Amino acid sequence: MVVAVLAVVLAGCSSDAGEAACSEPVTETFDPATVQHVLPGASEPTFQTDPPTSGPHQPGAPRTGRLDETLSRAIQVGSLEAGGVLIHHNGISEADIAALAEIEDDAIAVMPNPDLPEDTPVMVTGWLRRMGCDTVNDESIEAITTFARVHIEGAEHAG
Repeated sequence: MVVAVLAVVLAGCSSDAGEAACSEPVTETFDPATVQHVLPGASEPTFQTDPPTSGPHQPGAPRTGRLDETLSRAIQVGSLEAGGVLIHHNGISEADIAALAEIEDDAIAVMPNPDLPEDTPVMVTGWLRRMGCDTVNDESIEAITTFARVHIEGAEHAG
């Protein structure tokens, strides 16, 4: 009987239960083109990474809150340089978007990004840092919140 109960308990455990919902944050190389300011309406420059974490940018205050449209990459970098954190999403449910938007901080924006890789439906970017998440759940929300808090409280910015 004990063996049967143990078998039922173990069967309920997923084989990937030990896998994290989000990757470890990655520090990216500084893009020397960060010194370039992009004027509104100018054609979009080339970036070293996508989504970018540094590079040519349109200066300004960080964009915040839940956004319905993807920011241009130049505005994204301007927001990051000003201390903001961007939570990009693609192909997730409305409930998951709402959960991401509930992460409270005046320097966080949540926005769609149709260019994210299919296996990374959520990507968080800060100045020179990024972290990908393959799902939205309590664990990923905690990881995203920690990423944002560490970035906002201690990041060094170019500008």
